[in-house]
Amino acid sequence: MILTKMIADLSEGGLLEAAEIEAGYLEFMEFVEDTAIDVPGSPKVAAEFVADGLKGGVVTWESVSKMSAAFWRETGFHVRFLALLFRALKGDADDVDGAKKCWQEGGLTLAGFGVDDEKQFVEANDLHALFPLPKAEAKLSAMLAAKASDDEIISWVEGEFHGVDRELSRCVVRCVLRQFCEELGGAAALQQIASEKLIEPEEKRRLEARQTLLKRWLDKECDQSYALFEVQQCAQDMQ
Repeated sequence: MILTKMIADLSEGGLLEAAEIEAGYLEFMEFVEDTAIDVPGSPKVAAEFVADGLKGGVVTWESVSKMSAAFWRETGFHVRFLALLFRALKGDADDVDGAKKCWQEGGLTLAGFGVDDEKQFVEANDLHALFPLPKAEAKLSAMLAAKASDDEIISWVEGEFHGVDRELSRCVVRCVLRQFCEELGGAAALQQIASEKLIEPEEKRRLEARQTLLKRWLDKECDQSYALFEVQQCAQDMQ
């Protein structure tokens, strides 16, 4: 947008401070919900303006969260606006990677933004490409319980999602470990095993049976570290 570029130019030229830009956005956004009563399309236009500001670096996710808390939390409008904002970030070109990167760089979570039911939010607004974990976890758990092969699961994941990042690969590890524990009798049964061995033969056999799936997206050392974090989390959950 021309307006966003003008704000960026003024900021780079030292004519606008970050606090002034934030105050301007806050003033602009305060009445968006009210404006929607007479002009139903106004929230979409406002979301596109804010998305452009986020991509251009003239507004931060922290500022957007501040707007949300100040004006919309009580009515629930913040959830609707956030969905519009994600659509605007993807744009007509459906730039999932760009939208995801923009969101992740902000360091926020959906819960932190005030979304109470993340799964429902993602499903209602068809944001699975941006937030694949709820859908992935449910489907992976079902496939593992049904004894689907590694190749079948890999084929579904790679066909369903726009790339497999660390969070999604951790989700795969998490689902495999949960199914693995359930097949061995659950946390209570595993805690009763009196052995100093690092791994029991049956445990090793079951893990090896899923090694193709477990190793599929662990090409880098840092990816392997993330998978180990999931193992550690699983162990903590069992205590």
